[in-house]
Order: sequence, then C-alpha cells, then structure tokens
Amino acid sequence: MQAKKKKIIVVTITRIESDIIESFVRHTLTFADEIIIYDNGSTDGTQEILQELCAEGLPLVVHRETGNVEFDHGGRMTKLCFMAQKRQADLIVPLDVDEFLVNTENATPVRELLEEISIAEMVRIPLVEYKLAAEYMGDNFLLWQECQRVSMHTKENHFSPKCLLGKDLVKEGFSLAQGCHFALQQGEPIPDRTLPVLHLAHFHYRSKVRYQAKTALGWLGTASQYGIYTPFCAYMKINYRRLLMDNEHYIHENREPVEEKIDLRKYCSFHEVKYGSLANVNLMATVMAEAQNLAAAYAAEKVKLWGKKVDVILPYAGDRTELDNSLRQLDGQNYPWVKAWIFCLTDIRPAVQFFSGIPCETVAFSTDRERRAAWEKLTGDYVFWLMPGMMIPARHISQMVATLELNTYYKWRLVLLQQRGINVRLDEFVTDDNEYFYCSGRAFWQEIASQEWDGVAALRNVLIPQGLQQSVKAYFNEAVISLGIDYQKIWYGLLHVDMPDDEIIVYMDSEKSATVSRQEQVARENKQAAVSVAVRGKTF
Repeated sequence: MQAKKKKIIVVTITRIESDIIESFVRHTLTFADEIIIYDNGSTDGTQEILQELCAEGLPLVVHRETGNVEFDHGGRMTKLCFMAQKRQADLIVPLDVDEFLVNTENATPVRELLEEISIAEMVRIPLVEYKLAAEYMGDNFLLWQECQRVSMHTKENHFSPKCLLGKDLVKEGFSLAQGCHFALQQGEPIPDRTLPVLHLAHFHYRSKVRYQAKTALGWLGTASQYGIYTPFCAYMKINYRRLLMDNEHYIHENREPVEEKIDLRKYCSFHEVKYGSLANVNLMATVMAEAQNLAAAYAAEKVKLWGKKVDVILPYAGDRTELDNSLRQLDGQNYPWVKAWIFCLTDIRPAVQFFSGIPCETVAFSTDRERRAAWEKLTGDYVFWLMPGMMIPARHISQMVATLELNTYYKWRLVLLQQRGINVRLDEFVTDDNEYFYCSGRAFWQEIASQEWDGVAALRNVLIPQGLQQSVKAYFNEAVISLGIDYQKIWYGLLHVDMPDDEIIVYMDSEKSATVSRQEQVARENKQAAVSVAVRGKTF
C-alpha cells in the first residue's frame, strides 16, 4: 500500500516585492501544496499580482495589512505556522519571498526530499547567497537568469540555516525566532538535524531601487519595533548607514567571498511570468508613505498615555460564528483602554469572558428594562459599534482616538474616517486640497439619505462620544432590537439630536491606500447584505 503523501504548506511574508513574487509562487508550488502569504502593505504591484495569481486558481491564501511599520518577523511567521497547522499541514516551510528551495546536487525532486521529513522533527537547510549578472526588473522568470553562487568555498555557505517544521512541533509554547533561523519551545531551542542536498537560493539584491526600498523600510520597521540600538537585524542598520553614505556595497563581509558560476536552469522548471508589467516601485513615494505611517503610529502611541476609554458594542442575535468573527476583528487592536460589550438581542447569552486579551462582558438587551440597564454600564469616553459583518483594520481604534484627541482645534461631533460605504459627492463639500471636508449635519444627512449606501461600512469608521451615544440611545434601541438592523435610523439620530444647523462634521480620509480584491469585496458585500436592512427613501 502506497504511503499517504504529506501536505506541505509554505508560509511567507512579502512587502514591496512585485519583481519576484510571481517567480517565487510558481517555483514554490512545484513542491508545495499551498502557500499562505501575508502581504505587509505592499504598494508596488505585489498585491495586484497576487490577485491575478489567485484568479488563476493557484492554491494561495493571501492576508493583507496596511499601515504596519513594525518589523516583527518572528512573531508574524509564528502566527502563520499555526495557521498552516489549522489547514492540516504535515510539513510547514517558512520562507522569505527572495528564497528559492532547490536541489543542485542530484536529480532527486525537492518534493521527494521533503516527504522524508518526519512530522515530529525540525530540520535546517543552508541559506546560500546568489548574485544576478544584471539588474532584474521582474519581467521574466527569476531562476532562468545568469547568476553566481556566493560562497567561501564551493558548496559552502556562511549564512544562518533556516527551519523546516513537522506539524507536531507547532503547539502551545512554540515560536520562530527572527528570520526563522531557529525555533523555540517555551523559550528553549528545539533540537534539529541538517537536511543534506537541499539549500535556499537567496536573491537578496536584484536591483538598486529594490535594494534601497527594502533597506529603508526594513530598518525603519526594525527601529520602530526594537529601537535604534537593537541587536536584531544589525545587517539592516549596516546597509542603511551605507546608503546614507552613498555606498552601494550591499552585503557586509568579513572576508572576500568566492563567486561560483552556476546555471540553475538545469535544476528548476521553467515558468512563464505573466504579470511582470505590474511590477513597479517608486522609491521616494514608498519611503514617504512609510514615514507617514510611522508618524501616525507615534501619534497613536502618544494618545494611549491619556487613557481615554472606548466601549466596543457587539450586537448578538444568536449566531455564535458571526460573534466570533466580530471578536476576531479586535485581535489587531493595540489600544489598551478597550472593553467589549456583547448586547444580546435574544435570550441566548454566549459564554465569553476574554478574547485576545480584551475584557469582554455579556449583557441582556432584549427588553426595555434590560436595555436601560445596559446603557448605564457604559462608562468609556467613546463608543464604537462593531456590527455583524463589519471588518476593521489593525490599530483602527487607536487611530480613531488619535484623530479625535489630537485635533481639538475643530468643533467635533463625529469623526467619519474614509470608507466605501458612503458615496458622498465630495465636490459639494471639499474646502481645500486636504483630505477632509466639513458641512452641517443636516446637509450631510440629506446627502447620504438620498443614496443607496452601506450602513455597516459607515459605522465601521465612527467613534461616538459617550455623551452623544447616551443622547441617541433611543434610536439605537429601535434600530437593533430585531435581527435586521435599520442603519438609517441610527444615522438619523447621530446627525440630528440636539444639533444646531451650523454644527461641523469633519470627514477624515485615512483609507485611500487600502484596497481589497474584487472577490473579497463581493464576499463582504454579500455578508453585510445578509445582516443589514437597507431603508431607503424613508422620511422621519
């Protein structure tokens, strides 16, 4: 009887790597069953290429985050390993996108060699540096280029090996170190063995503009996470300083390396690159965007010290899966003064004490008496409604609080961060080239009430002062007591209660760079349509 094949899943993080991502995916899928890819806010075409590859039907699981400047490579890769285990991986292979697993020693396929690894062991394989003969723009298959293998002696490397993991190692207490050069269990190194024959062909330098962008972003992220004097990723600091000194040497060496000519075409299948035209990087714009993200993160951290509390309210109508999905949206929030409140619209009260480190309390909300008692429990400075089907990005609550608290010059009522749910005709309200506009609350209401718009998406980006929330609680009582939610009734209350005509609303645009695939967008819209009641053309 033939032994069952192992399921091999590769996990990786990508950022500003549109020149190499397609080559990596196509080569890696010659030995892997699936690739889980975390796109850390790429702005150079990487995301669009991944969308095209997914549309081909390739087995990719793509997650994307924007505005994340911190470089916590080990922590993120650890999470991806647990994700791979949940997807029934027998062998988990953590790689960087510029690393290509190859066998240049004999004709044994990479897949066959990986099949020999036990599900209960960890192996380490060499990381070998490769140099390309010319600047690489990503318009053809990377491994079909003229290159040299950089080594001290033939077949010898001087870079740290990297880990391949059997599924049984990924359990409570498991973690990957920065760079995935070794793994830990309860802080102690996991025993390993060296896997012969295989190695990782590492293409760190492919073109000057890519190297400069990766060096700048890598060091800024490292310094944001660990400080300038960190021992982590010291090579990034060295390379960053050399760039500042206009020195184009890109690898720090203690000795002059031997460069061995090699033709990888003998050992790798050829693949057509279809989306090379999408590969592009604007160095200055990329670094400027990173600097803006860093400044926004600093502002949010400053506001944390003020201790403004936020009550997050989750309406619950009996669907536990939907509730868990909503609670997971809080996982990426780094604001410390948050408490979650589950408002139960039925007699079913889920047993939830804690989720992702955020305190959580369940309260009844199905009768008039229970609703009055629920409102009295709220003591935070602000209220944020996390409606069914709502998707919020990481750090979202922190950035909303920062927007409100750091702009006291304005006459605030609500802060509405940019999103696709409201299609306001901006040309009627924009006052200058800044990313905001202001108008009276009644004018804003007339605009949104006359359109087909997504109420849950709109509430995603609204932070409500506690005083205003208490003033409009009657509207919320009426709007959320049924399984469907009347979002226009909620908005009517927010925009009309005790508000003079000259009250100002400031509309901040913080999400212009955040995009999602059409497939994901349709899925979200369908999800939201199932839990929302759109009330159009209704008068109050």
